[in-house]
Amino acid sequence: MQPLAVQPFEADSALSVDWQEMETDYLLSYPENIILTDSHLIIQDRRATDYLFHAINRNDGSLDFEFARRGNGPQEFIDATLNSYWDSERQMISFYDPGKRTLFYFQKQGIEYVLNDCFAFSRQKKIQLESEYVREVFVCDSDYILMGEHGAFDEKRFLVLNNDLQIINRCEDYPNIKDLLSNPAEDLRKILYGFSFFKISPNGEKAVFATYRGALLQFFDLNNYRDSIRNIRSYQLEYPIKKEQITEEHDGWVYGFEDVYVTNDFVYAIYNGETAEDNPMFGKYILVFNWEGKLCKSYQLNLSLRCLAVDEKLGVIYVVACTENTDFFIACIHV
Repeated sequence: MQPLAVQPFEADSALSVDWQEMETDYLLSYPENIILTDSHLIIQDRRATDYLFHAINRNDGSLDFEFARRGNGPQEFIDATLNSYWDSERQMISFYDPGKRTLFYFQKQGIEYVLNDCFAFSRQKKIQLESEYVREVFVCDSDYILMGEHGAFDEKRFLVLNNDLQIINRCEDYPNIKDLLSNPAEDLRKILYGFSFFKISPNGEKAVFATYRGALLQFFDLNNYRDSIRNIRSYQLEYPIKKEQITEEHDGWVYGFEDVYVTNDFVYAIYNGETAEDNPMFGKYILVFNWEGKLCKSYQLNLSLRCLAVDEKLGVIYVVACTENTDFFIACIHV
């Protein structure tokens, strides 16, 4: 892959928008993700609670139910990535637990969600991944797309497994941003394997990868994933590290994306673009891209934004946000 050049986001082009707070009886702790259904905002929030998901009624803000219990039991989770997936057709939420190497499925039954299945990759003798650390597993049709570290992942970014758990494809090079890094091998590892997002469009045709550290953004075509996962476009929106800020107390990292939400038409991303020294809070911008990687719109808010979900039919962006003087709350933005 050709080296990526820095293409800075022009903050002056962002449109300032207003917001309205949504009242809720759920006390938000440290939300990480929002899943939007017809009736609920399902908040992924695991701090100070026994449950991963909290379903907030979109009409009155009430906490209707909670599910996915934390623990060491066979039906409980230990850890969860930031890439929980909502399958609207099957009314199912899935997420990967890298601690248990297990993919959990929760199916809608009535108004609640119950555990439908939990698939433990660590117990599957068919998978010949002995030296690898599988960090992410995504369902794609009847197959699986894996991302990870070491072993088979040293040379290629993605592994594709069929329903029988046989490897049918190794594909896609890692992004070439080594010239932008102080310690290329270690810094790239922190960018790719720290907090990051890989969101697949509802129709399963496209995916976007965005990093918290380093402000890397990539768009992929999944239409022929069994043969190749094509890189549509890649951005490096800011220098990954401000080297002049590196001290014993400060590592100089530029923080890129706080959250990403996707539809079949657009990618919505909360963007920071600053270091912790310049901005100790969260991102204040929402960037809207089409699936060709073109920036279509950008919004600026006087809030620190943690996560978001978008109802394109109603023209509403839901965000979990805070200010310097408030705890987290839910806000609605009409665009």
